[in-house]
Amino acid sequence: MHFTDWLPTLLAMTGADRPGGMPLDGGNVLPLLRGDSSLEAPKRFWQWNGYSPIGACNAAMRDGPWKLVRPQIGMRAATPAAAALMARYVEQDIAYKRDPDSVTQMTEPEPQRIVDPAPPAELYHIEADPSEADDLAQAQPKRVSRMLADLETWFERVESDRQQVAVENLVDPE
Repeated sequence: MHFTDWLPTLLAMTGADRPGGMPLDGGNVLPLLRGDSSLEAPKRFWQWNGYSPIGACNAAMRDGPWKLVRPQIGMRAATPAAAALMARYVEQDIAYKRDPDSVTQMTEPEPQRIVDPAPPAELYHIEADPSEADDLAQAQPKRVSRMLADLETWFERVESDRQQVAVENLVDPE
């Protein structure tokens, strides 16, 4: 169970409709809470970047006991101005963590970055290797290929949703 499961579960419990029309990341685990242990764990996806998402890095997915990892890649400022923007972002992030009310929005433009090529995906069997010490990607190329396709499909959907929300939130300056 994951924290993203709470909203779909509460919606199911109350019979309420899903808000906003966007898909939810979690799933209804009400059957599990009622004792049905046969509920299959859903595939889980996640990705993090400090700026606009890059699907080929710092992303992962779980499918049962398997975890596919797209390792973090190196990024650096393309120009001195971009380096200054990146430093300002870190300052705002620290200020937000110390006093959330002091930072109401991150208004800096995104810095130009140089992004290193993505390393190969890694594959782990979490139940047998919880510390992720034994990368099984070369031994399981078909599984890696399937999971990469699932991760890329998820990322494309999420990025499309993110772009749609960004367009909807644009304010006409006039």
